[in-house]
Amino acid sequence: MLSLNRIRENPDAIQQDVEAKGEQVDFNVLLDLDKQHREIQTQVNDLRAERNRVSEKIAAVKRSGGDDDDAIAAMREVGNKIKTLEDEADSFKAQIHSALEVIPNTPHESVPIGKDETDNKVVKEWGEKPVFDYDIKDHLELGSALNLLDFDRAAKIAGSGFPLYINLGAKLERALINYMLDFHIKEHGYKEIFPPFLARGSSLYTCGQLPKFADDMYHTEKDQLYLIPTAEVPLTNIHADEILDEDSLPIYYTAYSACFRREAGSYGKETRGLLRVHQFNKVEMVKFVRPKKSYDELEQLLANMSLPTIPLVPVSSSQAVVGAVIGIGMLQGGREIQWPRVYSIVKGWVITPGISCLLCFVGLYFLQNVFQQTVQRDSTYLLSASVIEKFQKEGIETSGLQELTGTVFRSSAEVVRSVEEKVMLNSTQGLKVVEYSLQKNMVVTAEKIAEMDKNGLSSAQLDALSNLEGQTYNFPWQLGDALAEISTEWVVRGGGLKNKLHDRKIKQKLTYLYRIFYRR
Repeated sequence: MLSLNRIRENPDAIQQDVEAKGEQVDFNVLLDLDKQHREIQTQVNDLRAERNRVSEKIAAVKRSGGDDDDAIAAMREVGNKIKTLEDEADSFKAQIHSALEVIPNTPHESVPIGKDETDNKVVKEWGEKPVFDYDIKDHLELGSALNLLDFDRAAKIAGSGFPLYINLGAKLERALINYMLDFHIKEHGYKEIFPPFLARGSSLYTCGQLPKFADDMYHTEKDQLYLIPTAEVPLTNIHADEILDEDSLPIYYTAYSACFRREAGSYGKETRGLLRVHQFNKVEMVKFVRPKKSYDELEQLLANMSLPTIPLVPVSSSQAVVGAVIGIGMLQGGREIQWPRVYSIVKGWVITPGISCLLCFVGLYFLQNVFQQTVQRDSTYLLSASVIEKFQKEGIETSGLQELTGTVFRSSAEVVRSVEEKVMLNSTQGLKVVEYSLQKNMVVTAEKIAEMDKNGLSSAQLDALSNLEGQTYNFPWQLGDALAEISTEWVVRGGGLKNKLHDRKIKQKLTYLYRIFYRR
């Protein structure tokens, strides 16, 4: 649910975002209700203050032995008026709450605006869509032919839209559930939960299923419980009404559950097979994380959807085809394989990269020794006191690193190995050690500022750069930190996907500056 305060401060922007999602909300009505509610609340607060003030005077009169019947009667009237106004305020509050319930979340700035799926943009692709020279069967035809699924008998049991898995189909479903649970528990550190399959309305409200999807849910009237549409519902409510210690985060939960959806809309009715059914099985993953880390965790979750434990070797389409042909030929005893042709193809795979390597070597040799061009610059890595202090600010353990202060290393591997001998590093921290210890002397000069390409730099960023004229730096990050101290427009915000585009631009600009001001 969107914050009412956010809507008050940015009504036009929120209106635009909501309309971009194809929803129509009259924010003027909402803001008018909010205004009236606040005006009434102000009156209530003023009357309460008056009642408290007069009550103290009445108490003082009574302590002195006197009586103040008129004041007491007046306060009764004030009390009645407060009650009437509180009822009005509660009515406005309920209307405001109902209005907020149906306002959708605003889309991320990276989401394209469009009328339908034709305006969608491809974000990621994996593999190639296969092309067949014959008519392919869908999962429903294959499932029936292989005796894996039986929708007809399922309809006798529960009606249409319910699957009946049989024989190897049932075994496959169970195996997939177990595989996904084991995979995320062992490989990604999730804690397994086996939750209830029914939940209270408040639990569904918490994760946004109600009130919007009320018509798509199975509801038990007698017990006022809902069959869960996803294990997300019980998982997100495990810590309802609790305050989590920030040090306990992140918390990863995974759970299998059957999922139940009425699919009351026409879209569900038009879909055959397992794509839109009233009951299906799903393994859900839920993370409890710090808000500023949420987009990073989302990207990690998406990365976990691949199969990182399976080594993937780049293979060209020709290699794949030849491999498949050889495999099929071997199954047939190898009689139809034309081995001389296979040998010539394999020889090409070996010779081609060998020739490429040789050409690159010869080219680099001539560049360096004949044309006197530098093809490699030696890099040095220094663990100075300022670098170690930078490690500490970035959350890297520094106890034991002081004895390495002033040590110069000739390779990134050497500096990481030396630091790891003193403290534990994860992969991200290892990259930071390399980045912050890389020594690259830089001097900011007026001449370089005048010569550099200023396209893409704001006036505030240019002013910050000019303020550093004459300054020298031993490490690239020192220049970045100095600029960020002068202007917030040089600050790398962090926090994941939300600020990713901004941070990427800042890092690109800083990389350009490092190259410009590098003193060779």
